[in-house]
Amino acid sequence: MLLAETSSGQDPRIGDSLLQRGAVERAEAEYYAAAAARPRDPAARFALGQYLAARGALRIGATLIDEAVQFGYDRAAANAALGRIYLSLGAYDNALRLPGYVFAPGQRAWLTWLNDHPERASTPDSVVLIAFQRQATGSGGSLGDVSIRVDGSRLVARVSAQSGCTVRIADTSAVARSLHVFPPAAIDSTRRVFAAADSLSLNRLLVTNLAMTAERLSPGTAAVVCMELLARYAPTFDPRAGTVALHVAGSTPLPPHASMAMPLLDRGGEYQVLFNGEWTSLASPTVMRYLRDRRWTFDLRRRQVTIDP
Repeated sequence: MLLAETSSGQDPRIGDSLLQRGAVERAEAEYYAAAAARPRDPAARFALGQYLAARGALRIGATLIDEAVQFGYDRAAANAALGRIYLSLGAYDNALRLPGYVFAPGQRAWLTWLNDHPERASTPDSVVLIAFQRQATGSGGSLGDVSIRVDGSRLVARVSAQSGCTVRIADTSAVARSLHVFPPAAIDSTRRVFAAADSLSLNRLLVTNLAMTAERLSPGTAAVVCMELLARYAPTFDPRAGTVALHVAGSTPLPPHASMAMPLLDRGGEYQVLFNGEWTSLASPTVMRYLRDRRWTFDLRRRQVTIDP
């Protein structure tokens, strides 16, 4: 999710500058102060909404962006931002109410199917453990591998730091042929195809009617699980034990007092953390080396990666 770009004369830009430098608390205070000082200023309200959405508060962010439009913010820019947020929330009915230009025709057919076939998640457990194999030290672009089942077929999937997606299936995989695709057509390697699976299994967690895509992936990669999907379950990665714990309620107990935390931000379609004073991809080799032997939780509700002592 890109942060607000404001025109000259609007000044939540102070918050943008502070956030870029990693001064998260000061930046947040500036966004709120600008919106409070000028409550009907569309740029200030839009900037606060974009900031909160990028920090994981999607519903509040969407409300503020919608209000910014009512106060005169550029409707096309706001609708593009709302479209991304509604997809992340699975609010397909809201997405379909946006003007036709926000989504391509095939994407609108996809949204209609998803709206008519609500996603469901079920499991007898409060915490679901899945096997996890960490990446080799120094590798980039992936946090590690997990085993998933899509429409009953087992796949080894890379875990990415991406936002704005759930699962990406290789268009060369036999599993891709089992998906509902939009518009209905043969999957080929020339484009990304909007799709949905009847089921996704993460050990004993079953998700039905899940939105995903089929597309060209790097050689040897059958599927990618985006962190946006796992983030729903406040995943705790334990590289030494080789597990990821999914908390079905979406939250974890308060972390130990001695734990460390890295603030989280959704920037340009990937989750980044504030590491050594700079915003860095969660899947970067530098961060992955740091987390390699540590137990850590991706805690979007608390807007941070929590590292156990």
